[in-house]
Amino acid sequence: MPSLLLKDVPVDVYERLRHLADVHSAPIATEAVQQLCKLLDGSAPVQFPDPPFLTEEISAPYDLPLPEVTFCCEIVDVPMWQPDPPILLQEQ
Repeated sequence: MPSLLLKDVPVDVYERLRHLADVHSAPIATEAVQQLCKLLDGSAPVQFPDPPFLTEEISAPYDLPLPEVTFCCEIVDVPMWQPDPPILLQEQ
C-alpha cells in the first residue's frame, strides 16, 4: 500500500485532525486518510497532468560520435609527494 508523508501542516489543521481522531477513537493518520477520501469523493474528478509532448526517443549526450583526432600520453611513475614536516620550535 502506498504511503503519504505530510510536511508543514498548519497547526490549526493538525489540531482539527487530532480532535476528529479523538472523537472517532482513531489514529491521526487514519483520520487524515478518511478526511481525504471524503474530500475526494465529494469533489470533481481528479485532474491528471497532460501526457508528455515528447513521444520520440532523443539520444543522450554520451551517444555523440567521438572526434577523429586521437592522442597518446605517456605515463610516468614518480614518487609520491609528501609535505615537509612541521617546524617544531624548541623552548630555551
